Amino acid sequence: MPTEEQGMTVLTLKIGSRPFAPELPAGFRPMHWSEIRQIAARGVEFRPQTVSHPLLGRTNGARSAAEIIGSWRCLGMELPVAIPTFCYPGGMPREFGVRVRALVAAGRMIAAIAASGSQLTAVQFSRDRFALPRVGSDSDPERFLQTLHDIDHLRDRARHQPFREILR
Repeated sequence: MPTEEQGMTVLTLKIGSRPFAPELPAGFRPMHWSEIRQIAARGVEFRPQTVSHPLLGRTNGARSAAEIIGSWRCLGMELPVAIPTFCYPGGMPREFGVRVRALVAAGRMIAAIAASGSQLTAVQFSRDRFALPRVGSDSDPERFLQTLHDIDHLRDRARHQPFREILR
């Protein structure tokens, strides 16, 4: 099936329903909104990532926009505390070029997160807030501590500057 046709039926699913995925093992099936709300109530944050998880660099503009906006709208309806920071499916730079980043910005996101990259720095953050690296624990403890330091630095800047200035 061509990439443009994949997932279009998912876009029409009723919000709050669980997509039918019998080929997936139980532990890999999508979560139901009631499960997501329970986890969110314990402090886990959720961000939009598209409706049907296509690689946006391989879809046309209309489909990409529908995926971005649809995921944010759906998440916002289900979780009023959702954060407008987009997570790219696949997360590799070739999948979110200038066109996709512009669509994410037009979708009213404040930033977007990629899978590549390892350290978040103030310089990197100020270059392109729509291509931030994901920050996770690292097998190298010193590198992970440096990442935490960089996040603290950004937090300190945020306390002393208006948000828009930090994002420049």
